[in-house]
Amino acid sequence: METENYVYKKEIDWSTLMEGFTLPLDNQIIFLRNMENFLQRGESKIIHFFMNGKTYDAKIVNVNNSVEKRKKDAYQIRYTRNRKLAQTLQQYFFKSMSYIKTIRESGDPKDRSYIKVPEGLKEYLAICKTEYEDTFLFEPIAQDDFQVMRKAIQGMRERSVENEIEYELEDNDIEGRLQIVKIRKLNRKIGENLKLLYGCRCQICG
Repeated sequence: METENYVYKKEIDWSTLMEGFTLPLDNQIIFLRNMENFLQRGESKIIHFFMNGKTYDAKIVNVNNSVEKRKKDAYQIRYTRNRKLAQTLQQYFFKSMSYIKTIRESGDPKDRSYIKVPEGLKEYLAICKTEYEDTFLFEPIAQDDFQVMRKAIQGMRERSVENEIEYELEDNDIEGRLQIVKIRKLNRKIGENLKLLYGCRCQICG
């Protein structure tokens, strides 16, 4: 997955698990450039999402119609809760699903419209463009992925690691260079997910 193909990161909520989500205005153009043409108001079409080796169909809808007076088009990704895409999302994000479902069943029905997941339990769905028309990549970022990322970067001090590498590279021994690469190599998905999580922004200076 190339960073420049990144569209945006959707926080998992009940709607995303069950029926779809609205594309933010700031991200619509990037998303729609991967389609043959923009939809007229009220129009829809089938698009495809590739996730974990499988392809799923969904519908993109320009929900504005001639009656509505919105100045800008509003696009939604829609699917039904009993179809494979929704079921796969529910299984992958089972921690969010369990938390939200518990709150919904125990709380006031009036408060079910939107349930905010606590910061430490949040999960995300990153969306990226692909080279194929009307086809996008879903990159799930679940709580288990966060645990792996935290363990991978825990206690790492970039400056001390860089100093060690500079010291070792003064020796022209090839074996030493290969060993350093092996020590520093991390799971690529960890880095990609960190970029998606923080929107490719530095955690220190923003």
